[in-house]
Amino acid sequence: MEKRTLELLRQRLIPEPRIADFRDGAPFVLENGCRVELSFPASGEECRRLFQAFWRTEPEIAAGPVAAVAPEGYDVDITAERLRISVSDPAGLRHALATLRQLAEPERNVLRFRHFLLAPGRISDAPALGFRAVHLCWFPESRVEELERSIRLAAFYKFNAVVIEPWGVFPFASHPEFCWPDRKVDRNEFSRLIGLGRSLGLEMVPQLNLLGHGSASRVCSGKHFFLDAHPELAALQEPDGWAWCLSNPETRRILADLALELHDFFGRPRHFHIGCDEAYNLATCLACRERDPAQLVAGHITFFHDLFAHRSTQCIMWHDMLLEIGDPRWEGCIVGGHDFNHLGELHRSLPHDLLIADWQYGKPHDGEVPWPTTRFFREQGFPVVVCPWLEPEGTLSLGRFAAREKLTGMIATTWHMATEVNLFKIFFFGAQGAWRGDYDDRFPWADNLQQFNRHVRMVNRDAGFSGYQNSGTAVWQLPPESSCVG
Repeated sequence: MEKRTLELLRQRLIPEPRIADFRDGAPFVLENGCRVELSFPASGEECRRLFQAFWRTEPEIAAGPVAAVAPEGYDVDITAERLRISVSDPAGLRHALATLRQLAEPERNVLRFRHFLLAPGRISDAPALGFRAVHLCWFPESRVEELERSIRLAAFYKFNAVVIEPWGVFPFASHPEFCWPDRKVDRNEFSRLIGLGRSLGLEMVPQLNLLGHGSASRVCSGKHFFLDAHPELAALQEPDGWAWCLSNPETRRILADLALELHDFFGRPRHFHIGCDEAYNLATCLACRERDPAQLVAGHITFFHDLFAHRSTQCIMWHDMLLEIGDPRWEGCIVGGHDFNHLGELHRSLPHDLLIADWQYGKPHDGEVPWPTTRFFREQGFPVVVCPWLEPEGTLSLGRFAAREKLTGMIATTWHMATEVNLFKIFFFGAQGAWRGDYDDRFPWADNLQQFNRHVRMVNRDAGFSGYQNSGTAVWQLPPESSCVG
């Protein structure tokens, strides 16, 4: 098989497998009765279901030879006569079929095709990182279709977790006032998307901000999800309404109720994200000023760590408030603490099984350690996940660094940018970094973007989306207000 053809076949696969060797010869035809040899008999029914969903095909499944395959990994061998799939767990089967779905193409020389074809060859792969998550924000302005698309795309690109952060839209039963009254999302809709993620093999992780971001709104908006309607509750937060007041015992009581309710609603997953980033003007009220800020924060975080430890749940927290601005070790890195609140040594007082989410959104540093903050937290004994955003070079470098240093994993963040080309940057490069831990980026961007668009069409069809606004990755090609008049 000529090199160009091999490259074109490999380019369809996101994330790119470690081994993808294709051969000359007749393709395997995905049609009723096609022979599939499966090494993991317990997944036979799931295999049939996915074949029907992906290719409208009923395969003949036989027992295949047992092979040594890493957890979540797979080995696929394709000939004209049979398709052999070797996996060790259900996740491996889902990943194998996601790869085959990307590889398959319709039969040629017809108007309306009847079946799909797979080029002969062998594909073998396994993840570089154990925890591979996408962080999604559910804003009052978010469209459910966009969130569902991202959840389906996360599973399709072999992530195994999704963190959902509601921004004032979750209708709490314990304290209904902590929600926008005119923007709350129906609990059934929340439940549907959580169930969807779990059915796709994703751990659905809730997030509640327990230190900063207390307005559940972007700071530039000036909005506040409960103080705008309930100013009588202002004592729960610092005077500017951004950081929670840690000296008020009512704060901890309310936040514990909200956190446990959210954890229960998500089905008590193995992780809970407590936020804790960007706590501006922390401990500035009359009561907090009489206390040591570092002790207040340490006690607060430890309380919630212990609360969830009783549920066998690991807390995830953002890293930035644990490092001081101005410390020369972190020059050019994202850090958030200040010398006047003495948080630079706070990490010493925290339980060391907190999962530190180090969000660094730039490019790697020059020198021996390209990500010094990440290395620092690992050396302090914490498990660490790297968290990129929109910078492709940074995302790929973080993936390589996390794989080389054997870190816990990666959380690809989306914030308010999970549309259009930014969705491509986040998912395409995030998948390469999280699954492969490497990628040489040898294909042109335009070609990669077209493969991504093809995959988006697949997950949109899975969701049953219809209509112009729900197609692609953008609601509009041109904003309605840009239309000319006259």
